[in-house]
Amino acid sequence: MQGTTQVLSTGSGNPWRPLLERPYLPNMGHGENTTSGLWKPATGIATTGSLLNNGVTRWTIDANSRQLVHGVRAFGDIRSIGSAPRWADDLWFKQRELLSAVQSKYPEATGVGPTAGALYGMVLPYRLQREELVFVSTGRGGRQIRMKNVRSNRKPIDKRVLWFDLPVASGLEVMAQIAAELNFREAVQLLDGLLGTWNGGPKVDHAKLKSFIRELPQSRTYRTLRKALPLARPGVQSPRETSLRLEIIHAGMPEPAVNPRVYLPSIGDCRKPDLAWEEYKVCCEYEGIHHMTDADQWSTDIRRYRAFEAAGWTVIRVTKSMPPAEYLAVIRDALRARGWKP
Repeated sequence: MQGTTQVLSTGSGNPWRPLLERPYLPNMGHGENTTSGLWKPATGIATTGSLLNNGVTRWTIDANSRQLVHGVRAFGDIRSIGSAPRWADDLWFKQRELLSAVQSKYPEATGVGPTAGALYGMVLPYRLQREELVFVSTGRGGRQIRMKNVRSNRKPIDKRVLWFDLPVASGLEVMAQIAAELNFREAVQLLDGLLGTWNGGPKVDHAKLKSFIRELPQSRTYRTLRKALPLARPGVQSPRETSLRLEIIHAGMPEPAVNPRVYLPSIGDCRKPDLAWEEYKVCCEYEGIHHMTDADQWSTDIRRYRAFEAAGWTVIRVTKSMPPAEYLAVIRDALRARGWKP
């Protein structure tokens, strides 16, 4: 996994603990007194035990915080603490706060599976985007964590790394953990997300990904990834583009190129359609909701499509609400009109 990571030994503590717990110890001078004379805590995370041991009453704790996991409280908007990737969404911040909370009680806990996948920005199916759950491993010999919103195991971790100050399993190890839960289409989306530009990618190159999968032991995970790898492509910008490409292939049409550079004389520059058949001058663009809600984006799209049409291209636009049978028929007719023969 490309990016700045720091290898962390299994026995290391949570690097957030000094940062997050210390602000809540009022007799150490942290927090502030308001004009009403009530103590106002700083923003962050602390265990209930550390607060009680330092003289903070339960009433003050309950009045100023919310529970993340049993015995760990959050004060204020903790999104303002630490660093985050530019693409971080609600799922990312929720997983960060839950993992940090578990770490404050169990320093040996490492983010794995869907939790680590969300933090890395991997493509996850909706059923694995669980904001209310955190997935961790305490490693061989570690403690079993029994909390309502924590899913833990004691499977060994090959490499524990710091990712935005959070201890997680290494990226490719997490990919394999997630792949065990995926079907074929979801597995291709996962691999496309690693190779493409989704959420700050590419996160790994194709050769390294192929080598890692080949070394996996025989298992359902191995079979799923080996089947998906031949259809994984670099340069994919969204999971929906992957689904559209797979639908086109499944419908018996030739596979389109992913984001090829196309020179457009009317603007004197190149543009990259989502999917394209350069031989037939047909391209397909997937229109997310932001294309219709952002006025500037909408104007840019119109000028872009005019430039493609001026260069002799047929542009097919697809949205989420369109039934596959409809847009697949339009694509097939466009290819046939340009000389493709089934």
